Amino acid sequence: MRQRKYLAVCTAAMLLLLTGCGGNGTKKRETDLSQRYPDYFKYCFGEDAKFSFDSSYKGLDSYELTYHDHTGVLRERTVTVPQYDPERESANYSTKEEYYNSRMISCVADEMERVAWFGFAHDVLEPNLKGHLQDNGFWRCDTERYMLVANFQEIVGEKRVADERLKVGSGWQVCTADWKTVVSDELEYVVISVTISPDADAADYKERFTKVVNEYLTCTDQPKTVNMSLRQTTDSEHESRVILEKNVVLGTARSTDANARAYMLDELEEKYSS
Repeated sequence: MRQRKYLAVCTAAMLLLLTGCGGNGTKKRETDLSQRYPDYFKYCFGEDAKFSFDSSYKGLDSYELTYHDHTGVLRERTVTVPQYDPERESANYSTKEEYYNSRMISCVADEMERVAWFGFAHDVLEPNLKGHLQDNGFWRCDTERYMLVANFQEIVGEKRVADERLKVGSGWQVCTADWKTVVSDELEYVVISVTISPDADAADYKERFTKVVNEYLTCTDQPKTVNMSLRQTTDSEHESRVILEKNVVLGTARSTDANARAYMLDELEEKYSS
């Protein structure tokens, strides 16, 4: 009887090894960012963060990311991680490590930009433009169109500068970040645009939007790269005129017809190549 019991235990252990399962009964997946970066994942999203496998379809693995932000609010999002294909990715990444670094960076950058969206809307847009903050944290309006686009620069020149952000102690930490942290990152390029209706009071909006611009640019003493514009549609609704526009590249004002992101890359390339 004891021998039979021993054989049963050994058989179960072998099955676990063959199926690639750990002691918690979950399959270890190459695309699981929480397993590939266990220490950094907990540092970035918090000790109670979870990255739970949901489904797989044609080489795309989907996970549910849950964590608490700096205000204690539970954040949830679906993250899709394509499985590494050396033939497909050889043109962009020299190693598998570079590929998954990019996937981790993308996951974190997307969440940092969500932090910026919710925080900026709550702290700056709502107090100055009034009455459009929804219960889900988004800022909406029937008479004003608002756009916020954040773009994180992973590579400068040929150097993978963002890889340095995947470090415990000195890297990005989403669970403690606020919108000011995000927009003050030198690798972040942001576009903010508000478009008002033809019958809106342009002078009033210009005064209020000027406050929005000033609060954004002075939220920290770190240089920022951003294009901020206030526009008003004409009667045709297919055209708009500029009421106010501000173009800043790493803390320095540029002409409004300048390509802010291109200037940012030039300055960063000079910095990181030295």
